[in-house]
Formats: sequence, structure tokens, C-alpha cells
Amino acid sequence: MGQPVISEDVEGRSDSWARDSLMELLSKEGGILGQADRTWQLYMFAGQPLDLNKVLLAEYSKSENETDNARAKHLFLNIALESRSAEDYSNILKSHLATGQWGEVASVCQQTEANGHGFSGWAMALAHCIDRANWSVAQSLYEAVCPVDGFKLWDCILPLLDINLLSNNLPDLSLQLQSRVNNTVEEERTWPLFIKYMTSKILATSNLVETISTDALLRLLRDYHSAGFLTHNQFWNLIKTLQSSERRSTFVRAVVIYRDFDSLMDKMPPSTQILHHFLKQLVHFNITANVEYFLDQYSRYHSKPPALAYRYALTVFSRNADSPNVTKLFEQYVAHYGELVTAQAWKMRAHLLHVHAKTGDVHATLVEFGKLWRKTNRRPPTHCWNILLTAYANAGDLRGCFARLKMMVERKVKLDSYSFGIIMGMCAHRGDIDTVLEALNMAKEQKVQLTTPMLDTVVEAYCSNKNMKMAEDFAESCLSIDAVGSKVRMWNVLLWNYAFEMDLESISRIRSRIDAAGIRPDDMTYAAFLTSLVLLRQTDSARRILRTLSRNGQLHAAQLHYVLILYGYVRERNRDMVHIILREINERFGQSGPGAHFLHLMSQLQRDLRLTHEAQEEEGGLNLSAVHFTHAERLLADIIKEFNPTQLVKVFHKFSAHRLPRATAYPANYYDGLIAQYAKKGNLERVGTLFNEYAKARGLSVEAAREKAPLSLISNLMLAHLKADEFEKVDDCWRIAYRQALKLGKPLTERYWNPQGTSSATTRPRLLPAYRFELSRPLTLYMRSLTYRNMVTRIDDVLAEVEADGFSLTTYNWSTFVQMLAATDSPANILRAFTIFEQKFMPSFPGWNHFRNAHGFKHSGVTAAIDLMEKRRPKPRGMLGPRGRKYWSKRYPEFMQPTYVTLVYLAAALLRVRDNSITVGTAELSALNDAAPNTIAAIAAMPRLKEKFQGVLLRGRTERWDSVYPEEERFVWTGGVLGVGGRRRLPNAAKRIDPLTTGLPPGADADDAETHQSEQPSWLTVDSEDAFDLQAESALFTGREVPTDEPLDDASLSDDLLDEIPKPDVAEQADEIISELGQHDASEAHEQLHELPEEEEDIHPLTSEPYNRSEPADQQPELPGAYQQPHDASEEGQVQNHPELGLSEELHQKANELTGQQGETLESKPDDTSKRDESP
Repeated sequence: MGQPVISEDVEGRSDSWARDSLMELLSKEGGILGQADRTWQLYMFAGQPLDLNKVLLAEYSKSENETDNARAKHLFLNIALESRSAEDYSNILKSHLATGQWGEVASVCQQTEANGHGFSGWAMALAHCIDRANWSVAQSLYEAVCPVDGFKLWDCILPLLDINLLSNNLPDLSLQLQSRVNNTVEEERTWPLFIKYMTSKILATSNLVETISTDALLRLLRDYHSAGFLTHNQFWNLIKTLQSSERRSTFVRAVVIYRDFDSLMDKMPPSTQILHHFLKQLVHFNITANVEYFLDQYSRYHSKPPALAYRYALTVFSRNADSPNVTKLFEQYVAHYGELVTAQAWKMRAHLLHVHAKTGDVHATLVEFGKLWRKTNRRPPTHCWNILLTAYANAGDLRGCFARLKMMVERKVKLDSYSFGIIMGMCAHRGDIDTVLEALNMAKEQKVQLTTPMLDTVVEAYCSNKNMKMAEDFAESCLSIDAVGSKVRMWNVLLWNYAFEMDLESISRIRSRIDAAGIRPDDMTYAAFLTSLVLLRQTDSARRILRTLSRNGQLHAAQLHYVLILYGYVRERNRDMVHIILREINERFGQSGPGAHFLHLMSQLQRDLRLTHEAQEEEGGLNLSAVHFTHAERLLADIIKEFNPTQLVKVFHKFSAHRLPRATAYPANYYDGLIAQYAKKGNLERVGTLFNEYAKARGLSVEAAREKAPLSLISNLMLAHLKADEFEKVDDCWRIAYRQALKLGKPLTERYWNPQGTSSATTRPRLLPAYRFELSRPLTLYMRSLTYRNMVTRIDDVLAEVEADGFSLTTYNWSTFVQMLAATDSPANILRAFTIFEQKFMPSFPGWNHFRNAHGFKHSGVTAAIDLMEKRRPKPRGMLGPRGRKYWSKRYPEFMQPTYVTLVYLAAALLRVRDNSITVGTAELSALNDAAPNTIAAIAAMPRLKEKFQGVLLRGRTERWDSVYPEEERFVWTGGVLGVGGRRRLPNAAKRIDPLTTGLPPGADADDAETHQSEQPSWLTVDSEDAFDLQAESALFTGREVPTDEPLDDASLSDDLLDEIPKPDVAEQADEIISELGQHDASEAHEQLHELPEEEEDIHPLTSEPYNRSEPADQQPELPGAYQQPHDASEEGQVQNHPELGLSEELHQKANELTGQQGETLESKPDDTSKRDESP
């Protein structure tokens, strides 16, 4: 009796131990598959506990081992029938599918359906077959299920599909359809074909047809039709699905598919609704291609296009300033519907005005306006008058616009939201916030419907005055205002201005606010982010982000986005990437726009400048006045020859032209850069020739062109005449510039929209605040001109006049004034120069330890992100680096920043005063010491550097030409922005790689990549940019992009290549800011690993200017003679005091305090940074 009791006790303890061990295995995160046999043994020792069957079934179902499949089946059968859940059926089915037990699969699917779990089992099995392109098994399963409700089955299959696998399997599905066509002896099936069912559901599922490439979708549709399966309803439902998309690329698919099946339209003619939606979407996406084609489709199937179709067509052509097509279509409309004077007819006629107004052609717009008035003998409606206002606005004619507005009021034309919006937009662009707010209040009083374009102008006006807080507060208040239109533009204006401020924190905040408010970002929103990165010299990051956004369908890459990337590479002097981006622009858009042409011209000018400096160094001197920029001028001639004002309509953006209207900005911008460089070199002959060409391009006489030229062009003419000592012409240019600046900045005093009064109730300033620095460069040049004529006393009168008219002096103006005073021999002028510098600049003097490296104090408003501009230039906290200092001085010229050149001028003046003290006494020297003690101390601490300003002004040496340093290899990605199969071009690589054939085996042709299709789709029926995108999409889909040169981790790189790759921490900081948008795909991040160190410009550490320029800056006076650098070893790398100044020990001690060093003087610590003159 005792023995059995002992046996049962031992068995119980064994079961308990096995169960505990089994539970321990099941609790591990890695699962049991690593110890599948031991787990099964423990399960058996534990007595096959029923409560663990479901858990173990889930674990063993993950295995592809047949033994584990048998164990899973055993576990499943041990679960009571009434206890089996949908998850249990799913697990056993998963196990059978993994091991290919197809007989068991059908049985389990039937049991699943019989036990009330619907089509879940069949859906899992069919999804598994679809992912693996196992069409024969799928057919047998489909025959077994034979669903009555095919939609319900597909709804179960769709969530289980792997979209990537499905896309990869579509070519094989097409092959199955082709075999159906070619197999003519096949008997009719009793059961329906799964491939027919499958294809029909794919074509009816919107997210699938948007994900699949256009090429694959088109081929699938062709084969489906060839097999005899395509029905009219299926085709038109597919077209409607693609038509309704908000993504341009998806809509273009509808156009491509429709035109590909054009030959079948006689059998299934399109409805008027289909054609109407095509034209409506073409207008929405501003696409002119295929507009006439769909109008012809109306005539082909429905006798003639309806009036609304003509209106759509006229709208899109007039937006693109296509005058010939607008005229032709209007004549066709009149031929079909006559010239009845109705409201609809006026809307048609308005496009004849709008096509000229878009280009700012006021004369042509007025001519058409008069024709319509005379032909109808009736006063045109308000929207036609608004188009006249638009023409003046696009021409930049503020006075003409308001004169036309006055006529509208006098003729009792009722002003609407467009009328107010146009004039408010012009005033906002000038920063005239008072007029904008007054017009907004007047619109409210006249019960004009409030629209968001009207509110946008308030934000823009505040931003033009750099009042960002008021602008952001107003935009925030507008979120609760019920106004017609999208509010995205006002937030875009904020983003653009914060981008120019390099304020990444504010950009991130605004972006979060846009999301929280439910405002959908547009292309300009993303362009603002790209601008911020480009300004921070993170151009490669911007390019990758643009590529990811475009491929993800978040934006359609416009030429503006390309121009931003191009600007970054031009700025970084990466000519290889400039060439690649330009080539892609021409391939994608058919031709370069004005912005791309301008940047290409600047790149060629950089090339010519470098060649000039190299020739100067090789020949031991070069007559700069005879320099000829051959490549740049040749390109300029080609650009002007092909220039068409209608190009400005699509790609012109006001942020790129500094408040200039498009009619003024171009072609002036093309000539400006070349004239500026010729002026710096003193080549007056080429300056005159180019300006004559500019006048001819504008259709003006030379005298009229001078009066109408932009201020920047006038300033360059001043510099050229100044270099040639033509001071009278400098005076003429100054008077022209002064008149222009006053005209540009003069505020409006009349209120033409108010019929009860014409003058402003409030006193207006003499000049708008946004224009107070407009005369900065002309004033600097004029002061130099007066000094060269020994008319320094005249400068005081000029400055008084300038300030009386509302203009303000910039830090450059004050620096020039100090330099000009210091250059004279008058003790009074020298004393005044020291006094001004002491008062305005010494509070911002950071000490020589920082100043010699071009570091300056940070203004309170300077953002932290501006430090990213410096990249490899470390600097102390609280200081601006040379690039940041230069950029911030342009953004905020009122912030006084001392310059090294000015201090050298003051030091030279101090030397002259000291020499004179031998004969006239020390009174003048004492006066300087009393008036400017800190300036005297800073001069005493000035390090003795081997550079031309000290050499010429302090040591009486002659000037020599600047050294030219070899260019470093730049980072080059051959794929450009949206090109497929890009590779990194290794340094000194002789062989260039064609992006479109990258990744194909040797000897293979790109056209042979897809051998299973006989007919290559044509993209000639769409715009060039859409065709480019379709080709790139097709190449991506067929796997032509092989990332052999874009490794995902450092381990895949060779050791010698790793040595060349810096840590991309700076680029990652900028990328992290943008990552909140979901813009930066992880698959693109690996490209950063290939970036070479950015080649810094050879910037002088003290003047913050490139070494290879003949003149430090426009504001700097030229040095006399040719400076021959002495080979004195004592001067190299040493920081020495200037004993020739004869300063007292007290002043010398104070000077050392100004250097910022703690506990040691400048003499006691040589500074290696002074050697940067020899090896930048």
C-alpha cells in the first residue's frame, strides 16, 4: 500500500518541476524556438497541461520546421472544439502555410468559416499566396472558397497584404494575364479565375493604385484588358479614383492611362463628368499640357465643349501668360457661343486681360480693357478693374495702381475683397503697416467680405518691419476669424522670415502650431524649411529632404525648390553639384527659369574670377582694368537671347529679389553681378558696354535706363566711375540713387478708397521704416568720392540731409565715415574719427583675442542656429563667427560692429599725429587720449600681422596680389535631387557615372532591365516634369537604384574611405529640426556618411572676406600701390606691440586688458592663428 503513494508523490514533484521549467521558458522574450525540443519534452513531462496548449501553439506556429508543425497540429487538436478562438485557427493556419501543408490549409480554412469566423482563414491563406506570387495555389484556394461576397473577402485580404511584396509581384501577375491571352486552346473554366478577381480588386482599391508605380499599373491594365477581363465600369472607376487625388503625381496617372486607352474610347466614350473633372484638376495643378486634348475630347464625343470647359482652359493658360492660346481659345468660344454680353461672357473676356496682367504689361492690359469696353458699350464689372490693378501691381507701379483705384471710386465701381487685397499686398511688401491696417478697417466699414489674402498682408507688413512678435500674434488671432480661404500663407510668411533669421526654434514652434491648428502645409511651407537649411550651409541635407518629400508625395518639387538647392551649392562654390542640379532642372522642366539662369551665371562668374586670380599669380601681376570674364559673358548673352518675361510668371518669387517687382528684377539681376565685378576691377569699358546692353534689353535709352535701374545697379555704376576718378558721374549716380530711394520709401498720404476724403488723418513719417537703410551702399561710395576730392567737410551736410529725410546710417556707413576722417591730415577730423569710433564701436569691441579671428559679440536677438554656418570654425560662446557676423550685419545693419580695417586706419592716423607731435607738441595726442582712451588702448594692443592693410597703412609697403589656394574636392552626388541610382563621386575619379544606368550588370542596357514586357510606356503626353517623375518612379520600381555607394553603416566602408568621412554631427542637428515633419526618410540618412568636409572660403580672419578678392568689401577703401609682402621671419606668427606708437606703460597695460586674456599679455603668448595668412 505504501509503494504507490511514494510513486505518486515522485510523479507529482516531476510534473511540478517540468511545468515550472516550461513556464520559465515561455516567459523569456526571445521565445521558445531556440529550445523547441526541450520545450516539447517539458510539455510532455508536465502531462500536456491543457491550459498551455494555446500559448505553445502560438509559439510553434512561428516555426518553418515540419516537426514543429506536427507539434502545432497536436496542440491544436488538443484544444476543445468549443474553445478554439479565431487566434487559434490563425496560428495553426500560419504554421501550415509556413511549411507548405496546402492540404491542411484548405481544411483549416473550411473549419474556420464553419465555426463562425468568416473569411479570415481564406484571407490569410490567399494573402500568403499573393505575397509569394503562388498563383496556382491561390487559384485552388479561391475555387474552394468560391465566395458569394467577393467584396467581403477582399476586405479581409487587404489589411494582410505586404504592399512592397505586392508591388514586386505585379510583373509576375501581368505574366499570368499574358499567358491567359496566349493560351488559345485553353478550355473555358467552370470556376472563376483568381487572377481576374485579384486584378479587379487591385484596380478598385485607391491606396493600392496610388502606391503602385504608373508603369506597373499601366502594364497590368493593358494585360487585364488583353485577357478580356476589363469592363467599362472598372476602367472609369479607376479613372475617377485617380482623378480625385490631391497628389499631382496620382492625377497624372489618370491622364496617362486615359490617353494610353484612347483607341478604345469609341467603344466606351467618356462622360462629360469625366472630362469636366480632368479640366478642373488641370487648373488646380496649373498644368497646361493636355488642356486642348480634353477640349477636343468634348468635340469628339459631345459635339462641343461646354462654356465651363472653355473657362477652365482660359484660366490655366492665362495664369501661365500664354497669350496665343488664350486668344485662340477665346475665338473658339465665341464661334460656339457668340458674343452675348452676359456675366459668363465677362468672365471669359477677363482672361484676355489677365494674360497680360500676369506679366505686368500694363499697356497691353489697358488696350484690351479699352477694346472690351468699346465692343460691349458697357462698363466692365469689378473683377475686370481688379485685373487692371493686378497689372500695375505686377509692374511695381504703386502710384499707377492707386490712380486706377481712384478712378474706380470716382466711377462708383464697388470695391471687393480682391480690390482691397491687391493694394494691401503692394503696401505690405513695402512694409507700410499703417496703410494696410487702414485699408483693412475701411474694407470692414464697407462690408467687404473678409478673406485670408487680406489678412496675410498684415502679417507680411509686420515681418517687413522685422516686428515678428506682432506678426505672430496677429496670425494667432486670425485662427479664430471666419475668413474665406486658406490660412497657410500667413504662416508661410512667418516661416520664411524666421528662415532668414536662422531661427530654427521659432521655425519648429510655427510648424507645431500649423499642425495643431489643422492647417495643411503647402509647397511654400516646405520651401521655407529648405531655405533655413541652405542658409545654414546644410545644402546636402536640404537636397535629401526635398528628395524624400517628393518621393513620399508630400510635395511636388517645383523649380523654386530646385533653385533653393542650387543657391546653396553656388554659395558653397560646389561647381560639380551646380552642374548636376542644372542638368536635372533642364531635363525635368524642359528649360531653366530666371532664378536658375541667374545662379548659373553667378557660378560661371566665380569660375572666371578664379581663373583671373590664377593668371594674376602666374604672370606676376595683371592689368585688372583689362580683365574679361569670358565664360560669364558668353552665358549672359545666351540667357538674354532666350529671355522671355512669361518665364517669370511661374518661377518668380519675391523673396529672391528684395522688394523688386519682376519687371525690374529681371533682366537687371543678370547684369548686376557682372557689372559689380568689373567695377571692382576698374574695367569701366566693360561696365559701360554691359549697361548699354541692359538698356537695350529693357528697350530704353541709356539715360532712361539709368533713371529706372535698381539701386544695386546704380551703386555698381558709382563704384566703376569712382575707380576711374569720374567724380562728376559719381555725383550724377548719387542723385539718381537718392531720388529713387526717396520714391521707393515715400509713404502714401492719400486714401483713394475712401470717397469722403483723400488724405490721411494721421501724420505719416517722411520715409517708411523698411527703407531707412536703402541708401547704405550708395552713401558709402559717395563719402569715398568726396574724400578723394578733399571735400570731407561736405560729408557732414550729406549725412544731415540723409538723416533729415528719414534714412539711417548703417555700421558700414559709420565705418567708412571714420576711415575717411582718419585718412585726412586735419587734426580736427582725426579727433572726430576717434570720438565716433569710441562712442559707436568700442562698446562692441571684443578684444583682440577674439577680434583677430573675426569674432564679434552676439546681439541679443541672434539665434543659436547661426553657429551652424561656421561648421569647422570653433569659437567661444557668446560670440559670432566670421560668417555669422557678416550675415547678421546685412540683416541688422544698425548693429554697430567694429572692423579691423577701420582700426588700422585709426592706427595710421595715430602714427601721423605722433610724428607731428615732435614739431607741434603733444596737445593733439593728449586730446585723442582724452576723447578715445579705449580706442587708443585697442590700437596699442593691435597684433603685428603679415597682411596688406598693416603693410601699406602702417609700414609703408606696397600692395601685392592675393595668393590663390588650390580648390578642395567637393562632395558630389550624381543623382542630384530626384535622379535615380546616384553615386558618390570619389575624389580624382576619372570616370563619370550615369545615374540612370547605375546598378545594371556590365554590358547590360537600361532598356533591357525589364525583359518580360514588350511595349515600353510613353510619357510624351504629359509635362516634362511629370514625365521625368514617371521615369524616375519606373526606375525605382524596377530596382535600378542599387545602393552600392550608399552603405547603411560604417562597417560596410573600407578603412581608407572611412578616414575621409567626418562625423556628420552638424548636418544631423539640422536634420533633427526637420525630422518632426516626417520628411527625412531613414533610408536616406546613410548618404550623410559620404560627405567630405566642406571647403571653407579662404576668409581673412580680420576682414571676414575671401583672400582671393582684389578688394575686401565694397565699403572698404582701396589701398594704394602694389603691396610687396616682406619675407621677415620675425613677423610670421608673432603677436607684437607697435613700439613706433610710443604709448605709455599705463596705456599698454590697458591694451592688454582689452585682449581678453587672463593673466598674460599678448607678447607672452604667440598665437598660431596668425599663420592663417599663409595656410588658410
